[in-house]
Amino acid sequence: MTLAKTEKQTTGRINSVPELAVNSVAEWTAGEYLSMLQSRQVTATQYMTACLDRIEQLEPNLHAWHIYDPDLALQRAAEIDAAFAAGTPLKALSGVPVGVKDIYNTYDFPTGM
Repeated sequence: MTLAKTEKQTTGRINSVPELAVNSVAEWTAGEYLSMLQSRQVTATQYMTACLDRIEQLEPNLHAWHIYDPDLALQRAAEIDAAFAAGTPLKALSGVPVGVKDIYNTYDFPTGM
């Protein structure tokens, strides 16, 4: 597995973060991503940005998301990056993006039922 970067060096979302090749990121397992995060080959913000880019790329045809909040996702990724940089112990899956079906109650999103 390699960390593929696109020719474009910054994203429209976060100008200081190199853009990852969206298609290669979509093929990573959670374990591969976490290994790269822990070895500082990638940040949670870079990975989340690539995931959001992939959602934007596919969503017009898939219609898989009822509600999603890219700003909140990037905020949470930045929090993981800051905690990691500060040496704060992280939980096993900290930084791994998760989609929650909108029929489940959550404290920060409306339920689609």
